[in-house]
Amino acid sequence: IASDSDASGGECVELSSYMNSVSFTIDQDSILLPESDYTMYVRAKDTNQVTNDMMIVVYNDTDSSTIASDSYTCTSSYDWYSLDFTIDSNDVGDEIIFYPLKRTTTTNTISIDLICFVEDV
Repeated sequence: IASDSDASGGECVELSSYMNSVSFTIDQDSILLPESDYTMYVRAKDTNQVTNDMMIVVYNDTDSSTIASDSYTCTSSYDWYSLDFTIDSNDVGDEIIFYPLKRTTTTNTISIDLICFVEDV
């Protein structure tokens, strides 16, 4: 965790090496995601705005399968990036991991201060 006066709460996670990531996991023994459409949001910025360097991934760890992913070019100031995904009957009850990651070896730092998801209703 790094200090960042522009970040929400004054702190962020910095991704500066190839495949660095930050994640959270939903173990559906305690929180059950029903079948539905969702959107994951990541608030991030990039020191050098490297093309498609941030990837947002929703991953079913139980089935070892990617539910959704896409790549983004972050701006130099914090902005929101979103990924639509669907939890279907095959995913209900499984362990789901949500994470943004750095895709390239280019010298830059992606700062992330917020990650969340919401059900589309």
